[in-house]
Amino acid sequence: MSRRASKRPAPYPLLCEQKPEDLLVAPVEHKVYQDFEPKRPREFSPVMAQSLPPGEIDFQPSKIIFNAPYNENQESKIKLINTSALRIAYGINTYMKRLRVDTMCTPNCGVLDPSEEILLTISCDAFAFGQVDTTNDRITVEWTNTSEGSTKQFCRDWLDGDGMVRRKTLPIEYSSSPIAQTSSAPLLQASKHGMWLPIGFAASELYDYAKGEPLDRKTCEKNLEKLIKNDRDVDYYEWLNFAKRCRTQNQNLMEEMALGMAFTTAMANKQHRKISRKAEKITEPITTNKAFSIDSAEKFDRALTLPSRKWFMISDVVTDGDVSNWSTANLVTLVRALARTVFDKVAIADPHMMCYATSQNASTYIPIARDFFEGFAEYILGGFGEEQSRDLKFRVRKLVTDVMGNKLDRVRGRHNKMYGNEASEDATRWLREQLRKEDGELKESRLIFPNGSEMMCNYQVNEENPEGSIKSEIFNDEEEVEME
Repeated sequence: MSRRASKRPAPYPLLCEQKPEDLLVAPVEHKVYQDFEPKRPREFSPVMAQSLPPGEIDFQPSKIIFNAPYNENQESKIKLINTSALRIAYGINTYMKRLRVDTMCTPNCGVLDPSEEILLTISCDAFAFGQVDTTNDRITVEWTNTSEGSTKQFCRDWLDGDGMVRRKTLPIEYSSSPIAQTSSAPLLQASKHGMWLPIGFAASELYDYAKGEPLDRKTCEKNLEKLIKNDRDVDYYEWLNFAKRCRTQNQNLMEEMALGMAFTTAMANKQHRKISRKAEKITEPITTNKAFSIDSAEKFDRALTLPSRKWFMISDVVTDGDVSNWSTANLVTLVRALARTVFDKVAIADPHMMCYATSQNASTYIPIARDFFEGFAEYILGGFGEEQSRDLKFRVRKLVTDVMGNKLDRVRGRHNKMYGNEASEDATRWLREQLRKEDGELKESRLIFPNGSEMMCNYQVNEENPEGSIKSEIFNDEEEVEME
């Protein structure tokens, strides 16, 4: 037999007429071993499974497709099924910032038993389709056999070690045409514009719309956790649109039911907000009538970075005069007052403020990092000499986040009034592009606050002047009404 045709000897004794890959499931019998008579059954080596080639993983579907338009975040689901006879460890890698595995639903690494499956959610951030190179967009899945006898706990060493690792690349396709909406498979989304869609969420997260069957209860409960982790309103307007469709089809009873659901949804949102406001009240024991100390607060002051890569410190903005009468007797009111003072000045110094959002799941605008609001909470509690407890920090952070949300709405309203209804969204798209560029116009730098009045001066073209002369408008940010 030639050297080319010779078989490599197995590193362990084989059963008669048995293939190496069948070794794990074959019964151990002493009499069938060739030239080997052990005194007791052979113990399986803990690393022997990793010396075998990993089996197959079935991917359903075999590629990931996103459809136009791409001005909002999208999700695509793919199922991984371990079709081998061994337990495997898998890991998923993405190579573009806009692509990620939704780890809130499933981790990007884990362990699968034989025949076990997992449903992965692949998210794609909004981007300018046609202006961005997508030829290298892909997701790579790696998997290997786990060590025999190990617990079902993922270990990175399995993929990084000397064992055999298999790899499959899933291409990402971007369609230039939107999905055609049909009566059998409508285009349903779980959320839109920062609100949950009641029909869309149920159809995509609790129900298999293509088959007309509910998902299993375990999957439904897991998907419902998203409602807890992402606190947002439910959009009652979806019910009103449903009522309109019922009217066109002369379904009067369904129309009335949809109107009732719209009312119920809107009322539930109002009640949820009322409960949230009550939860804002700080219930932990605090020192009564303790004055605010800037010196104490500055020990907790640190750089707070905005999405435009500009950063500042609260001590750059707050003066002794701002806090001279502050005490813990009215802490909630003072937290809001400090936040308004800072954000009013930030709005003057930062020309990109209309592009920001407070929600971490915002798609139209760019989210402000949670650490930004955490820094506020530490500064305020430090100024009053209070304990940096998790509960107090959460409540203060919630107050500051609400004030910032109100401020952003007013800034966007003024900007859109001056430059057009979609001016803020246009500015956000430009900002996203600059943030993606390594050599873009936005560099990390300290925010410069102008001296003088806190009045904000905006300029717009005087429509009555055909030559386009410039006039100024003065806006006072003191006009916010505080809601208790």
